[in-house]
Amino acid sequence: MHQEVKSFLDATLIEQQTPRLPGAKLSTEATTLASVETVEKDHGRLETRRYFQSDRLNWFADRPKWEGLKSVGMIEGTREVDGKTTVERRYYLSSLPLGAETFARAVRSHWGWKTKSIG
Repeated sequence: MHQEVKSFLDATLIEQQTPRLPGAKLSTEATTLASVETVEKDHGRLETRRYFQSDRLNWFADRPKWEGLKSVGMIEGTREVDGKTTVERRYYLSSLPLGAETFARAVRSHWGWKTKSIG
């Protein structure tokens, strides 16, 4: 399941960010991928988090096993400390409808939401 969600979100993000020839169209998955970015600078550390969320789930073979599943999401965190940069991606199944800002708040809070980490 983790690989299936990871493959979908990674491929959709690559499609969305890859330059295209004029007139070339994106898939519905790429055009509807919601995103928001946050930046925090504190104690000599710069942390950028990019949140991506999709409610396109027809590709997900295990969907019937996840009652209430409404979206999948990914967080890409980039952390810069003392000139060293690290990047981490985490993937989620969520009962939240599409809304990247709501998804970001839910992931950042640790109570009251039914978001499950799978990565």
